[in-house]
Amino acid sequence: MWQLSMANNETLQILKNTEIIAINQDPVVGTSISPFRWGINKDWTSNSSFPAQYWSGESQNGTVFMLVNVLYLLLNTHAEGCH
Repeated sequence: MWQLSMANNETLQILKNTEIIAINQDPVVGTSISPFRWGINKDWTSNSSFPAQYWSGESQNGTVFMLVNVLYLLLNTHAEGCH
């Protein structure tokens, strides 16, 4: 069982990230952000071994688009259509 008291500094920085907390606690009524692509399958389908890599949804500040590195590798990613 994972214990918060054993978290390293990197994990604590992620857990205390104000932008992530704002997405989690956004007051917009409706659905939360949702995964729409899993990054390791060629057809972008769900994979129970890895969480979704691409997420989006509405927030009080507009559309949220989030890329999550689930492979623990240095990656050079490109989101088409984003500026």
